[in-house]
This record gives sequence, C-alpha cells and structure tokens, in this order.
Amino acid sequence: MGVITFNQLDWTDHHASIVNISKNGVGIESNSRTEPGFVWFKDPIWGQQSGVLLWSKQVGTRYRSGIRFASLPYDAEAFVKNQVASSRPREPLKDLEKIVKMIIEHIKEDTGLGRGIIVTRGEEGAKTWRQNNKH
Repeated sequence: MGVITFNQLDWTDHHASIVNISKNGVGIESNSRTEPGFVWFKDPIWGQQSGVLLWSKQVGTRYRSGIRFASLPYDAEAFVKNQVASSRPREPLKDLEKIVKMIIEHIKEDTGLGRGIIVTRGEEGAKTWRQNNKH
C-alpha cells in the first residue's frame, strides 16, 4: 500500500498484513510504524481502493495501524490510479496536494469528516487534521 503522510505530504510504500477487517475499515500489522495519512491500496480490499490511516502503535516488536475506508468518486480514483501507475519506484508522486484535496473533499461529502481542514505540510497540518477529526 502507499501512504501520503499528513506530516510531510510524502508518498511512501509499505508492506503490511491484514489482521482484522470490517465494513468500515481494516486493521494492519507491519514491521515499521506507518505515519497517519491517506492510504492507496495496491489491490482493492473489499472493493475499497483507498482509506485514511488514523492511528499506529507498537505491539511487541510489530506495529498495528487502523485504516478507515474512503470511497472516491470515479474521476478522483482514476486520477490517483494514473498518478500511481505513471510514477517510477523511489520517485515521488506528482500532484500530491491535488490528490489530498480531492480525497478530503470527498470525505467531507461522504462522512462529514474533514470539516475545516486546510492542507498544510508539517506537524501543523497533522495537528489540524487530528484536532478536527477526534472521535
């Protein structure tokens, strides 16, 4: 899976195993901590191609993370698929901020999450996301 982190708006690739799944999201386990951000699954999970990684914590020597599914409209999903397909290994995706804005807009419409979000880089952007999306 690929993750666009909230802190840096960087695209990073991660390998993880699914440890639980529900209609709303998936729990994963990996060897390294995964920063919160927008997730793009290389292979759809229960028909879902994307989600939001909300938390990650160490459990023993591994890391567990929770991802809430986020369905995107066809045009947004096609745009992200095209960006992922056209990028080269170890090369950043183009238009990361556009991808993030599209996802946030859809999440606001679909679930009411993400209200008042301004896409900013760094810790301030991550802090804004966390404050506006407390459950």
